[in-house]
Amino acid sequence: MELYKQALDLMLERWTQRAYDENQDYPLEDFERKALAETASTRWEALQKVAFDANRRKTLEISGEKIKGIFSDFLPGDCNPRNLLDFVRYRSGILKPGKGDNFQFYHRSFQDYLAALALTDLDDWQDKMEELLKGGDGLEWWGEVYLLLVSAKIYGNSKPDAVALMRRFIPETLDPVDFDSQRCALLLLATQALIEQQKQLKPYYQDNEHYRKLHDILEKHLTQLVEVEFRLPVTVLAEAGKWLGEFGDCRPGISVIRDINNIPLRAETGGIQYGIPDIDWVKIPKGGFSMGSPDDDNEARSWEIPIHPVTVEPFYMSRYPVTNAQFGCFIEAGGYRNEQYWRKPKSALAWLQGKSADLSLLDDNLEIKKIYEDWLSQEKTREQPWFWDQRKWNNPNHPIVGVSWYEALAFCNWLNECLSREVVPDTRRISADVRLPTEAEWEYAARGQAGLRYAWGDTLDNLQGNYRDTKLEGTSAVGLFLAGKAFDDETRLYDMSGNVWEWTASRWGKSVSQPDFMYSNWAQDNAHRNDLNTIELRVIRGGPWGDDPVYLRCAARYRFHPDFRSDYVGFRVVFSLAAED
Repeated sequence: MELYKQALDLMLERWTQRAYDENQDYPLEDFERKALAETASTRWEALQKVAFDANRRKTLEISGEKIKGIFSDFLPGDCNPRNLLDFVRYRSGILKPGKGDNFQFYHRSFQDYLAALALTDLDDWQDKMEELLKGGDGLEWWGEVYLLLVSAKIYGNSKPDAVALMRRFIPETLDPVDFDSQRCALLLLATQALIEQQKQLKPYYQDNEHYRKLHDILEKHLTQLVEVEFRLPVTVLAEAGKWLGEFGDCRPGISVIRDINNIPLRAETGGIQYGIPDIDWVKIPKGGFSMGSPDDDNEARSWEIPIHPVTVEPFYMSRYPVTNAQFGCFIEAGGYRNEQYWRKPKSALAWLQGKSADLSLLDDNLEIKKIYEDWLSQEKTREQPWFWDQRKWNNPNHPIVGVSWYEALAFCNWLNECLSREVVPDTRRISADVRLPTEAEWEYAARGQAGLRYAWGDTLDNLQGNYRDTKLEGTSAVGLFLAGKAFDDETRLYDMSGNVWEWTASRWGKSVSQPDFMYSNWAQDNAHRNDLNTIELRVIRGGPWGDDPVYLRCAARYRFHPDFRSDYVGFRVVFSLAAED
């Protein structure tokens, strides 16, 4: 907010300064000096009126006549408004000539900012703001004005007014039946305002019970929107999930382990403090299932055939893919600087130390090889995930992406050590081999003995998962869509079909076009199909947010180079207990 004010103050100062800094090549005319003098004390207020009127008429194009009409209310009776308009056309740094006799603010945000200031001068500014937002196209033309208005009140030392304005759109309770898209959009707008102002309002949290209550209610509402089936567009629910991540997603299994006061626990190693990932482990029972696709499945690839019986021993799987918040603990703990987590397999340590990718694995498909070469040439660092600094991909409750197979393995090695520490509560502590799932474990967890086609059932449905037809254009908060139905309610897993591809431990082989590990040789290959020590393409499962739905099938298997770090690929973790039957 202060930046807008400083920018406009500077532009207005330069506007005035032009009266004194003559340019021999472009000298001021008398009418321009007169225009500067006549508007010296009123131009700020007049510009607010111009901006407010333009927003009210839902336009960025402001006619010269409209500008003259508004400014005439602030000018002496004997002045000529035409002088002002000519000066604006040839000298102003705030308004620029548009089409014909029209003008525009140099940036839309200047128009919104000035409109927000104009609203603050009204006696009924809160009622007027609500009226404008609820009108036709209200959010398009007044949403940003609302955010700037909240900010203006906070910077103007009117925090109670700011909280009251946010509170207008945050009800005490949410009813899934009566809660419509407009109410949700206004709730999310108020959420954005609160998140943007959290730093400024942090001291206020301790002193004002109304703000604390607003904070608690909002957290409850965002969680309810994500967890409860509301009759709202997927894009709206995805936005709710995004804001919940930025606000602080306290759902189990999403972020970090907290104490009874909801304060994140901290571990310490070598003087470094870090959070502890809160993994919600789901026990997948021992069982047999039919793995693969039938011969007559038109969507099946040759490497998914034939169907063959597989028995899987019991194991525990994370309910969700690993999130940015959870992977962030590994980064915070110095995971990229500690080589002990990269020693199994040896190729992981070589990757960390900068070894170039073995692209000979792609020699049988030169087109794909070229894509990999171009992609890897853009790599900037191996000390964090590829997209770690990009806001689109780093929301705390979204799945981690931009990690190679080696980074996923290193995280598993670190997590195995991290979750055995004494600071971890007894109910969360484990002492087991945390690892990536095998592709047999992954498919069994996704489809169960019933052999589901997709994790949610047998019918394709873009309301059940995040893929190309859902049109979210990126990852979504984990758990946003309904849980898979492979097992009972206690064994529900999320995002098994859609959101991101997931790395597995399983080998694909050294050829892009055809795996070395075909299902026809399942029994013969079983002893070494999950060997981590070979440098080969690795199997991925689950299907990503932007790809064809054919990949969402539980039986679909695909491959990536282990060095590849894509916005399509994340992972989830598992562990087994040898003592269990």
